[in-house]
Amino acid sequence: MVEISSASHGMIFGGSLMLVAMVDSRTLLKWTLVGKGRTEAAAERQVGRASIGLGVGAVVTAVVGLIVRRLRVGLSLANGFEKKVR
Repeated sequence: MVEISSASHGMIFGGSLMLVAMVDSRTLLKWTLVGKGRTEAAAERQVGRASIGLGVGAVVTAVVGLIVRRLRVGLSLANGFEKKVR
């Protein structure tokens, strides 16, 4: 139960860092950059690059998590089979 809870909290935290419309962090980042002296177009380009980077990072994290989980399940099944054979 603790694993499910920590995983769901981790997903909520990760989602809060994503540049998605429902969080509106894209707009906040853009106007923060404009406020620090960048042009609106330059800020929009930088936000787009950040969004792509976060998307790629999320996909890589998901793929690594799936691979690790499959390896862990495979190893536990192999250990169980090995014990039954002996």
